[in-house]
Amino acid sequence: MVSKDQILPDALTYNVLIDGFCRGGKVDKAMKIMEFMRNNGCSPNVFNYTTLMNGLCKEGLEEVNEFFDGMKTFPLKPDAVGYTTLINCLCRAGRTNEAMELLKEMKETGCKADIVV
Repeated sequence: MVSKDQILPDALTYNVLIDGFCRGGKVDKAMKIMEFMRNNGCSPNVFNYTTLMNGLCKEGLEEVNEFFDGMKTFPLKPDAVGYTTLINCLCRAGRTNEAMELLKEMKETGCKADIVV
């Protein structure tokens, strides 16, 4: 698509690839897609990050924590979906105290918790 027709995919198109790699257990390739996006002028959005976070949750909790913290350094502000993804991951790992801390962080940053959180 990029090399043959010189058509640049948008964030939604990239998200399909990211999700597919994550579901297939190839989170490393999904990470490369995010890098490819940035290198080709498409800024990842919150949905791209959340999709990758879901894949990372299956890989290991430390990776998803680092990724979530890294997301804050980009011009993106984590939303309720991003927080919910990490809170869910922490709860599944039995780390409810950390999940509660994230809930407090949400409140402090002005991100409103919805019914899903």
